[in-house]
Amino acid sequence: MPITDDVYTVYVDGRPTERALTKARAYAYADELARGIEGHKASDKRRAPHIDVKLDKALVREDDDLYKWVKQGG
Repeated sequence: MPITDDVYTVYVDGRPTERALTKARAYAYADELARGIEGHKASDKRRAPHIDVKLDKALVREDDDLYKWVKQGG
């Protein structure tokens, strides 16, 4: 569960692959995935996936809802 709003998710072709990462770890993981893709030859017919790093609003919202529930007395 996130404690701060700095919770990121790495998406590959719009699907989450790694969730609840710090910003630095999310970008490092995305770079690692990109390095693997860049190693393919230009004649390779496979399509390169789109890698994206976004703030995980669902985890932040879930944590906020839990905090509000506890603050109201459970």
